[in-house]
Amino acid sequence: MLSYTLRRLIASVFILLGASFIVYLLVAYSGNPLADILSSNAPNKAAMIQQRSKLLRLDLPPAARYFVWLGGASRCVVPFAAQCDLGVTLKGQPVTAALASAVPSTLQLVTGAALLAIVLGIAIGVVTALRQYSALDYGVTFITFLFFSLPIFWVAVLLKEFGAIGFNNFLAQPHIGSPTIAVIAVITGLVLAVIVAGSLRRRAVTFVIAALVAAGVLTYLSATHWFSAPSLGPVVITVTGVAIAYASTVLLADGAPDGRSAIPANPSRGADSGRAEVITSHNDAVVVRVATDRPAYLVTSDAYWPGWRAYLDGREVPLLRANVTGRAIALVDPGVHQVEFRFEPPGFATGLLLSIGAALICVIWLGAGIVTRRR
Repeated sequence: MLSYTLRRLIASVFILLGASFIVYLLVAYSGNPLADILSSNAPNKAAMIQQRSKLLRLDLPPAARYFVWLGGASRCVVPFAAQCDLGVTLKGQPVTAALASAVPSTLQLVTGAALLAIVLGIAIGVVTALRQYSALDYGVTFITFLFFSLPIFWVAVLLKEFGAIGFNNFLAQPHIGSPTIAVIAVITGLVLAVIVAGSLRRRAVTFVIAALVAAGVLTYLSATHWFSAPSLGPVVITVTGVAIAYASTVLLADGAPDGRSAIPANPSRGADSGRAEVITSHNDAVVVRVATDRPAYLVTSDAYWPGWRAYLDGREVPLLRANVTGRAIALVDPGVHQVEFRFEPPGFATGLLLSIGAALICVIWLGAGIVTRRR
C-alpha cells in the first residue's frame, strides 16, 4: 500500500509539472505583455519597454522563462529555502503579495458557494425524491443537466454581466416596467404550479394566485422605490416566515403521487382474516397468492416507489402506500387471489424509442458520409 501511494504521488508531481508547463506556454503565447506600452504615445516608450522586458525576463523564450519561474516557485514548497518567488505582475507587484490579498476573498466566496450548494442540493434532492416522476422531478432533472452541460466560464460571464453589473445599473434607477413584471409573474406562477402537487385545477389556481401576488408585490416595490432604500419590517418578516413554513409543508407533504391515496392510518382491526404466500420474488416483479374471508389490505414491507404497478388476478388496481414506505393494495372481494407487483417506470418506453431513433439517425448520417466520400 505504501509503495502504491508513493507511485501515485510521484506520478502526480510529474502531471502537475507537465500541466503547469503547458498552461505557462499557453498564457505566454496568448498575448503580448508590451501591447499597452506599444500603443501608447509616451515620450519614454523605449525606456518603459526596456524596463518591463527586464522585469518579466522577456529576453528569454517562454520555455526558458518557465524554468526560471519554476526555480522561484520551488522555494515555496522546500522547507528552510529562500523567500518564495512567484514572479511579478505587469505593474511590478510581487505575485505572492497579490495572492495574499486575493486568497481571503476567494476562500470566502468558495466556502459560501459550497455551503449554499450543499444546502440547496440536499433540500432539492429530498423534495424530488418525495415527488419522483412528477413535473417537479422532471423539471429539476432538466435544469440540472442543462447547467451541467453549459460551460462554467460562459455561465460565469453571464452571471457577472446580468447578475452583478446589470443589477447595479438597475439600482441606479430602480424602476420595473410592466413587461418585466408580467414575465416575472408568469414565471413565478409556472414554478409554483410545478412545485405544488395535486390536480390540474389546484395547479391552475396556484398559478393564478402566485402570478397575481408576484405582480402585486413587484408593482408595489417599484412604485414605492423600495430598491433605493430596502428594509424589512416586522410585518414583512412575519409574512415571509409564514410563507416559507407553508411552502416547506407543501413540498414535504406526504402524499402518494398520481392521485393514489394511502391506506387508512387505523384500519379496522380484528382476527386474522387471511394468509399470503410469496410465489415468486424478483427485483422487478413479485407474485403473491392471497386468501381472505373478508375485505382486507395486502401490505408488504417492500419499498413504495413510483413506477411500481399492482395487478389483482390480472387486472390493474391502485397501488397504495402503507406505513409511509411500504406497498399495499385493497382486497375488496373475499376469496383466493393472485397479486402481482411489477416495476414499470413511466417514460422507459419513450426513452428507449428515443435512444433507438438517435442511434438510427447516427447510423444513417455515418452511412451517408461514407457514401458521399466514396463518390
